[in-house]
Amino acid sequence: MNPKNLNRWLGTTAALVLLLDLPPAMAADKKCQLLMIGQLSVSTDRGLPLAAVTINGVAQQMIIDTGSSRTLIFKPTATALGLKSVAINTRFYGIGGSDEARATTVHDFALGSYVVHDVRLIVSGRLVSDNVAGLLGEDFLSRVDEEFDLTSRTLRFFTPKDCSGDQVVYWRQPYSLVPIERSHTPDFLLVKVSLNGHDVVAMLDSGATNSMVTSKLAQSSGMHPESAPVATGAVKGVAANSIEASVAVFPSLSIGDETIKNAKLRVADLWGKDKEVRLGSNIPVDPIDQPDMLIGADFIRAHRMYVARSQGKIYFTYLGGQIFQTANPTAPPTAAEESGKGDQPHPQ
Repeated sequence: MNPKNLNRWLGTTAALVLLLDLPPAMAADKKCQLLMIGQLSVSTDRGLPLAAVTINGVAQQMIIDTGSSRTLIFKPTATALGLKSVAINTRFYGIGGSDEARATTVHDFALGSYVVHDVRLIVSGRLVSDNVAGLLGEDFLSRVDEEFDLTSRTLRFFTPKDCSGDQVVYWRQPYSLVPIERSHTPDFLLVKVSLNGHDVVAMLDSGATNSMVTSKLAQSSGMHPESAPVATGAVKGVAANSIEASVAVFPSLSIGDETIKNAKLRVADLWGKDKEVRLGSNIPVDPIDQPDMLIGADFIRAHRMYVARSQGKIYFTYLGGQIFQTANPTAPPTAAEESGKGDQPHPQ
């Protein structure tokens, strides 16, 4: 998203600041002010969080996607809306490969009550659902702190002032904490987790239905899933290609100080098709650094989560039920998923 337009957007929201009803300990701390600058009602499609938008006056929905560096409109949607696009000599990479990226100008783009005009957006990818027009990406989300409260179907945006610690966990429940990795690609929410005792770089990806591990990681020395992977069908992203996925049980997964025993995770060659041949070489290479694991929307739904970009930390509280969903999005839930039983945090 054009930074100038985005700044205008955030400038508009700043006029609607609310001071939250804070816990007594936080209220006494005059230095910390947690200001809510807006909130969105969130619906779901295939387990993914959706935000209502309007594009040139037409109501649409976009996936709230922390795993996408840019806000984009899918090609079929752009065509249906009559949006003209131009080539920009770049590609959009994701699960299943890459796709040509083009650019378009949207005269009126509204998210909730906030409207920007003449905003330049990326056009790329296929429809992932008839109900979804595109992705609301990190170029928008990374400018503020946000709280994922998906059990209440709400996404809240915050601008904290002089809040250096857990004052932002205003819901007064025990929480876990994981630092955001700043040494890697700054456009994404990357964190270090421990999978079977091995340090792994994972991405918090609200645009991924399931949490997933790369095949390369699952097969690496000493990783030792508890059981051989069992095929579960294809995984698709915004690219045209699909990839086969399986499920394996990992004895231990720790995210911050939350440990999940016998984590049942999907396994796939997530980035195998994201290759390009560079000048002077015929050997395909990865165009960008990719994480070994995705922490998907299934994990986010099982938690209340505050992404404190201002602090470089993610705070989260487990709300109950099974964390990782491994069935295909279109398949009926398993008995464990239906009952809310399954992988749950192990008390420390």
